[in-house]
Amino acid sequence: MIYQFYFAADQHTRLFNLPLYRGFGLEPEVNSAIARRCPELATAAARLQLVEFGGMLHLWRNPPDDGHDWIGFTSYRQTDKTPITFDCAREIEHLLGWWDAVAWLPIRFHGSLAEQAECGHPGILAFLERVLVAQGKILPAVLGRLNHGYFASYFLMTKTTFHQLMTWLYPAIAYGLAVQTDPYILSHPKSLGYALERLFMIWYLVERKRVLNYPQYRTFCAADWQTNRPSASPLLPPPNPT
Repeated sequence: MIYQFYFAADQHTRLFNLPLYRGFGLEPEVNSAIARRCPELATAAARLQLVEFGGMLHLWRNPPDDGHDWIGFTSYRQTDKTPITFDCAREIEHLLGWWDAVAWLPIRFHGSLAEQAECGHPGILAFLERVLVAQGKILPAVLGRLNHGYFASYFLMTKTTFHQLMTWLYPAIAYGLAVQTDPYILSHPKSLGYALERLFMIWYLVERKRVLNYPQYRTFCAADWQTNRPSASPLLPPPNPT
C-alpha cells in the first residue's frame, strides 16, 4: 500500500482515489490513532517537527496488515508535483525484485545536496554531523558531490527495507526530539523534518541502496546513474540468480 500523508480534513479531497493508495492523517483531527505506540507523537510540536516522518514512525511501530509485503509513501501535495501513480501491485512487486527501492520524483539542484541544504536551512550540516557523531558515524563527503537525489515522501520499498530504514533513522529522531535547545532545532518548527530528509538520503547512499527512478528505468546507486531496464515487459519476473 502507498500511504498518502495529509494534515487536515480540507486536504482529503486531494488524495488519490486509487486501489493501491490509502490516505494517512498526521494529526489527531484526521487520525485519532496517530500516537498509538508512538509517545513521540503525543504533542503538536513534535508532530510538526517530524512532519511525514511521524507517519512513517507510526507505520513502523504499528505494521499495517494491508495485504502487501511492500510499503510506499506520498503526500497530498503530489498532485502539484507529478501525475505518476501506480495501479498494478504485480508491477511494484516485480520492480522491488530488481531494485531496493523505487522513487518517482527526483530532485536536482544547481549546487550540491550539501550546499542546497545549508542554503535553505542554515546550521543543518553541523546538526547532521552532531547527530551522526552521536551514533559513531560521519557525515559522508558524497553530499558535497551530488546535486540530485530523492526525498522519502515519494518512495516505495519492501517492508523489510522499510524496517532497516527506520532502525537506522530512529536514533536521529530520538536525538532531535531530545535536544530541543539545540540552536538548529530552535531555528524552525520543522527543522528536524528537514534534517531527517537529508539523513534519509545519507541512508540510501551509505547503505548503497539501488534506487529505481521510475518510470525512466534509471538506477541510482552510490552517486552513479545508469540505464537499466530489466526486461521488455515490466511485468515479467526477474531471472533467477545463478
